[in-house]
Amino acid sequence: MQYSVRRYQDGDEDEIVNLLDTAFNGWPKFDIECSPLEHWKWKYLNNQTKVIAITIGLENNKMIGCSHTVPRNICISGETFFASLGSDLAVDSHYKKFGIAIELIQKNNLERKNAELDFVYFETGVPFLIKSYRRRFTLMPFKIIHRIKIINIGLHFQKKKYDKPFFKKNALRAFKLFQNTLSFIRKRYVDNSNFKFTNMKYFDKRIQVFWREIKRYYIFIGQRNQLYLNWRYCDSRGGNYKIRCIESEDVILGFSVLKINRNQENYPEGYIVDLLSLPGRSDVIQMLLSDAVRYFNENGVNIIHCLTVKGHPNEKILKRHGFINIRRKVMAFYYPFKDISQEMSLVKNSLLWIALFVMVGCASKPQVAYKPPQMPPLPPEIAQKKEVNLTERFMKLLTPTEQLSQPLPKSSPKATETRPN
Repeated sequence: MQYSVRRYQDGDEDEIVNLLDTAFNGWPKFDIECSPLEHWKWKYLNNQTKVIAITIGLENNKMIGCSHTVPRNICISGETFFASLGSDLAVDSHYKKFGIAIELIQKNNLERKNAELDFVYFETGVPFLIKSYRRRFTLMPFKIIHRIKIINIGLHFQKKKYDKPFFKKNALRAFKLFQNTLSFIRKRYVDNSNFKFTNMKYFDKRIQVFWREIKRYYIFIGQRNQLYLNWRYCDSRGGNYKIRCIESEDVILGFSVLKINRNQENYPEGYIVDLLSLPGRSDVIQMLLSDAVRYFNENGVNIIHCLTVKGHPNEKILKRHGFINIRRKVMAFYYPFKDISQEMSLVKNSLLWIALFVMVGCASKPQVAYKPPQMPPLPPEIAQKKEVNLTERFMKLLTPTEQLSQPLPKSSPKATETRPN
């Protein structure tokens, strides 16, 4: 079979979207107000970085495969890296098992390298892709956990088809009863009288302050500045999201991004797409999570999904709210275009300080008096890039209820980043 692989050109988009729709039996797999073509243009041509890295496979001018990239900045150990998420890899069903997918990825990696990306990463729960990626890429040094909360287990099994449903249904019921008992025992009261809940249509300049303060508390976190968040969650072409924010004294303490997928018309599913707070504010995470569960209940959603990292402090909060680990294997891999082994070794030793592309996250446990979180020592060249620039007002907001007993840290010179933030 003779086929060729080349980069995307203007005019290819209609065929690409048709191929994605055929290969995935409908694309995208969630409800949108615009056409699939407009959604594709938003995602791959109008992203916030303006970098386009798409490859396609052709046989006799017929499109038989495509591979995509979603560029974004990732902060690792305080340094900003220009990375990308490998996405929407599709091959026509009549042309599988010819190695086309691997050739598409290899060609796309050349495009990514030419765009001066530092590394590309992939997230997948598809067994055959996991097997293939294990041979070709490096496994991310953390484990992703897929958690769900089901309100009515009987209804869920009526709407979804499973192998051995009797055993799975009763196992879920038993586990839910166990989790509800633990939740009742561990239930904690959070005083929200000093906080203000708001619905956000877009992220204003205050989110820049929020992002500047949280990014240095994470070893590994995807960029969440104003430009990225407004592109990702506030453009209707990307989907309809509910953005909830908790603030105090006009300062953002945390936010959540919620999504109801009505792709299956008679059984909508809820997703906690993003959930983040200032360091030490697990009380804010708890309030945002309670608010999310209430929002989905009010909209008739029976199942709620979210992702987290194994060992993350927020796992305890999720368990208290009835979220269970469904043991679905979701794995992340990366392929570097420059040496990032030193930074990844720090990630491996600091699993509690990770916030992924779609992740719930809070940097540390709540503290009565603010103390800078204890992170692993950094190499001098990385440590010099850390920025410590907190005002007294902002420091007070980093603690749940008490006044600070610790002196303010001295400011350090502002870090100079080589990539756009």
